[in-house]
Amino acid sequence: MKLPLQHLYKFGPFRLDTNAPLLWRSGEPVDLTPKALETLIVLVKSAGQLVRREDLIEAVWPDTVVEDNNLSVNISLLRKVLAENDEGKKYIETISRRGYRFNALVQDAPREGSETIDANHREAPALVETARKADAATTDSVVRAVPIAVLPFKYIAGQEREDYLRIGLCDTLITRLSNVRRFAVRPTSSVVRYGDGGTEPLLAGRELKVDYVVDGRIRRAGQTLRVTVQLLSVSEEVIYWANQFDQESTDVLQLEDLISEQIAGALLPKLTVGERERLAKRSTNNPEAFEAYLRGRYYLNSLTEDGFSKALADYELAVQLDPSYALAYTGIADYYYYLAIYGVLPPNTCLAASEIAARKAVELDPMLSEAHAALGFALAGRFNWTEGERHFVRALELSPNSALAHLRYGSLLCQQGLFEESLQHARRSIELDPVTPIFQFSLGWGLYYARRFDECLEQYRSMITAHPLNPMVYFGLAWVARYVGRHDEALAAIKRAVELSNESLMMTASCGQVYAAAGMREQAEGVLAQLEALPPEHCVTRYHLALIHHFLGSREKALCCLESAFEQRDLWLVWAAVEPVFDTLRTDPRFQLLLKRLGLDRPPNLSINFSTPPRR
Repeated sequence: MKLPLQHLYKFGPFRLDTNAPLLWRSGEPVDLTPKALETLIVLVKSAGQLVRREDLIEAVWPDTVVEDNNLSVNISLLRKVLAENDEGKKYIETISRRGYRFNALVQDAPREGSETIDANHREAPALVETARKADAATTDSVVRAVPIAVLPFKYIAGQEREDYLRIGLCDTLITRLSNVRRFAVRPTSSVVRYGDGGTEPLLAGRELKVDYVVDGRIRRAGQTLRVTVQLLSVSEEVIYWANQFDQESTDVLQLEDLISEQIAGALLPKLTVGERERLAKRSTNNPEAFEAYLRGRYYLNSLTEDGFSKALADYELAVQLDPSYALAYTGIADYYYYLAIYGVLPPNTCLAASEIAARKAVELDPMLSEAHAALGFALAGRFNWTEGERHFVRALELSPNSALAHLRYGSLLCQQGLFEESLQHARRSIELDPVTPIFQFSLGWGLYYARRFDECLEQYRSMITAHPLNPMVYFGLAWVARYVGRHDEALAAIKRAVELSNESLMMTASCGQVYAAAGMREQAEGVLAQLEALPPEHCVTRYHLALIHHFLGSREKALCCLESAFEQRDLWLVWAAVEPVFDTLRTDPRFQLLLKRLGLDRPPNLSINFSTPPRR
């Protein structure tokens, strides 16, 4: 039996059935979520015309409050599926700050025999049902999430401080409450600055741009923990809810259960069944493993080599005590990724270990957003773009309000030339965490690669005012200033970055770039000699050496360093396809081969008019 014939649109190798709805490619059904299909239908029906973002959102999500990120994810997925049209252009073009345009000749098309759905052989409806289930998993992300901040707990005056416990309890409450998608909980990185108690909770809430603040006090009496918690309404400046909990210190898990459940119940009296299940879900049932994990998180957030080593010891103790502890494996994955960034060990060694730990975390708990975000980062760092993106998308499906997942997915999109979508994720991460510098830094980083240099300069200059002791802010300013020819500003910034970072290798190498860009050949060659003379255990990235040589005018040495960087699987190569400094290398066969080996030989949005760097 055949189902009734329905109308089709034809473009390239694709057929789009707007009634089913289904997308076919060369006679085979394509697996897309319903919302992605609806987005495509709107664009195809307006082929060749600008479709404003707000009109597209209204058409796909009528009468629903939805975040721009939902549309961005759909556009990214469609671009991956559609690739390029017959003219070598992306089917979906971004019109900066306005919307999108579908670039293809679209025709009405009769249904071909292979596209007739047989009721006895219906793979396509099965695909749609699978997609609908995936789409349904994220439906509660379209309503406005209530912004909340959980401040680090404080000890009653005169009591010995156990920082790992007071910050750890805050951290795990953040994780637990984040499982309710109707909450947008500020991450630990943005609230830890308030741990000294010097800022009034309501003032902290206003700085964090949240509606509610959770503030708590801890008193230890023998084996008993007495924790007093209050939920403050920032706008009304009143205590919205408060309670006191007495619990054996050996069962911090039970304490976490009680506090998170009552806070959620106070704000959302009618929790759904799914929300209750996610809220009640424990990462482990072993209190000792839980405390070890808390210590690991505390030490990892110190971002020091000593802290890293202590973090690994505690994470490994946690998985020894509970081999099924997925969140602890995620901590191990992040630990190794940080080592790759800081150059403590060779990048390929670090990223391989990070991937192994993250895969274990996903295997143990496929519903853990942090695990997918960690695995996506490790895979992208090893140039496995497709699988990495799949895990980033899954992380955002599971936790749409994760600032870190938005940041990491935005980085991948930027590395592939999808600048507009990347910047949307960067801005969303700042909305979710307006305080932590890394999210502000990443916005500036994305603006640089999108060739929006003036905006990038202003972003980093404003960050220096807010974060005058953060070396990465000066690093970012120097990075863009050395390219656009603001050499005095670049030199001042990079020297400050070197000083604040205790002369880290990354900052020293960047100083060499600034010298070379400014025409200070002797100083640049001195930095090169210094770095190349270091013993093998010092992991100097060849990518940074390539940039120095390129600024010095040595095309051959730059290419040799890039090829050497690939042999070392240098993490920095993820930026090679979009680095403005390398625009003059793009026609070189060796550089093209390098991009092909990286899987970046066809970056999606490098239609930018590459020209001589602007000089200011």
